Amino acid sequence: MEPISNNLCAMLKPKAFFTVDVEEWYHALVVEKYIPRKIWPAQESRLPACIDIILALLSKHNTSATFFCLSSIPKQNHTVLRKISDAGHEIASHGVSHKKLHLLSDKELWSELSSSKDTLEAITGQEVIGFRAPNFSIEDRAIIALKETGYRYDSSLLSVNWHPHYGTLRGEQVGQDPCVLSNGIWEFPLSKYRVLGLDIPWCGGAYARHMPFSAFQLGMQQFSKKYAYNFYVHPWEVDPNPLAIKAMNPLDRIRHFRNIEKMPSRIDKLLNLASFSTIKQYIHEQSNN
Repeated sequence: MEPISNNLCAMLKPKAFFTVDVEEWYHALVVEKYIPRKIWPAQESRLPACIDIILALLSKHNTSATFFCLSSIPKQNHTVLRKISDAGHEIASHGVSHKKLHLLSDKELWSELSSSKDTLEAITGQEVIGFRAPNFSIEDRAIIALKETGYRYDSSLLSVNWHPHYGTLRGEQVGQDPCVLSNGIWEFPLSKYRVLGLDIPWCGGAYARHMPFSAFQLGMQQFSKKYAYNFYVHPWEVDPNPLAIKAMNPLDRIRHFRNIEKMPSRIDKLLNLASFSTIKQYIHEQSNN
């Protein structure tokens, strides 16, 4: 694959997006060292109950969201994916293996993008045009592969240079707003805020759980005045009865479980702070302008 040529992204009208990374509790990076991949199939699924909580919150606020789904979700949970789609939400891809992209060969990357798209479309009957890399591990070669496999956008870029797992797009200049990359693929970056010279993710997930919530709300409101706001959450982050993980060290336990019990009420409040839509809807609106 050839590198993408440098191109300044075209800035587009701000909007707010509510996104969900549809995966199981054991897919979390901090959990994998305690629950290795080889025993994932034996683990209890918490996905149906957690998705129901998120769907209820979105329905309460009449909000449509984008759900980035692992296509490897077991067949017994395909009804969950159809329920999401039938509720009017966008189905997008989160890949197959939940491996960081740099661990995949070119052939494996292309195969994951293509097969996950085909599988999700077969399950839900909905066209899949978007992708989010596991652990935001986006790379330039993935942008090329997305174009080749029929996608229209990526939403994986979280540009904070201090995080060891997040990816970068070295061949592009991406700001805070949605933009069109040099090969025609759209990028919907995750939101961040600069505090004392340091870029801090301000986009949900663990950051919405660990940060003082009043500060998170204020930052979101200020950010939304200037840029498109991109929020994400995992289903396991709203689990009312999260499963215990044996031998987890105290720091990892805090990182993974802290404030999970507060997340549904926090999401409820955040949904009042902006007008959210799906990413697919935004692209459709821009195409018609």
